[in-house]
Amino acid sequence: MAKIIDADSHMFEQPGLWRDRLPANKQHLALDLEEDALGYTWLTHKGNRLLQCYISEPGNLWDSYGLPHQRQREGQPALRRYTEMPPTYHIPAVRRDALDGWGIDEQVIFPNWGLNFGWYLQGDAESELANITAWNRWACELQSEGRGRLRPTGHLTLRADIGWIQQELDLLAGAGISQVFLPAGLVDGRRMSHPDFDPVWAQLEALGLAPTFHIGAFAERIIDDGWQANDVIQYMTAQSLVMNGLDVQVALADLILNGVFDRFPELVWIVAEYSVGWLPELQLRLDVGFDFHFQVTAKNNFDLALRPSEYVNRNLRCVSFATEQPQKVMDVVGDILMFGSDFPHAEGQADPLNDYQAAVGDMGGRHENFYGGTWLTALA
Repeated sequence: MAKIIDADSHMFEQPGLWRDRLPANKQHLALDLEEDALGYTWLTHKGNRLLQCYISEPGNLWDSYGLPHQRQREGQPALRRYTEMPPTYHIPAVRRDALDGWGIDEQVIFPNWGLNFGWYLQGDAESELANITAWNRWACELQSEGRGRLRPTGHLTLRADIGWIQQELDLLAGAGISQVFLPAGLVDGRRMSHPDFDPVWAQLEALGLAPTFHIGAFAERIIDDGWQANDVIQYMTAQSLVMNGLDVQVALADLILNGVFDRFPELVWIVAEYSVGWLPELQLRLDVGFDFHFQVTAKNNFDLALRPSEYVNRNLRCVSFATEQPQKVMDVVGDILMFGSDFPHAEGQADPLNDYQAAVGDMGGRHENFYGGTWLTALA
């Protein structure tokens, strides 16, 4: 029986997480979590509020997200303080020990409020690099405290010189970390397949680190801000939810069509967070677009060794929500999907494995791969 691997969960950052892992002369650059007079906690940077933080309750979207935002806008006090979250949300040893009761062997840990700060800090490269460095050092601590059962993702930005990137990747690999989260999108106007970034992909491949997209996390938005300037909240806009996964599809099409997986065939790219329903259509559009482009131009941007759709099967592994009927998607794209509870987010499962299995139903012969074997094979 393969191990049960939960490939998508989150740990809620606590006040001081970034500041305490920076040298004294960098601490003024740190993100922090600060409570206001009404009891609401905010992610802050240099005294500026970036976004309102809240405690999510799996299976309860309104009370987790909508109600706190509504009450804050109306000037009503918080019903629950950030410090009142369950210990499994933020204490590594408690989360690790909870895995036995959930029937899970290992759990991948993503940042929570740390997913999107690159967007808020655009133009402040010094602060962005400092806070990524702080998270990576905390991830190394979490890896040690997890005793092989908690699998934190490192954090990476391509808006940095190659020396800094190589130093961070060596640190993460040396600590036993196997995934590195980075935002999907252009990097100061350059596509991710740009030759400037080939040394990064080469090092990731050599170290056996899996670059990872988490849908909904960005440093530069694929949907221009003008389309969502009127939204009541800029962290999770209506447009971004309707077009969920669009940024990842654009980035993956670039990586495939411009030959990154030809140049680095052992690179396994992981995509976490819903959705996966776009995968079959992306495979179709990759082949159709590639062929039509050649018929129009008589020249490929990059002469691929495989059909574009084949790189989806060979180089991508994606986490599926329980509500997405992963069996039907795999009927088209193959066994490249993985279980991920999204614990403790409101859209996730309170009892990560049991609730997920009840929602998905029988996986038949795909059970072992879906619930752990695919992740283990990808990260071997």
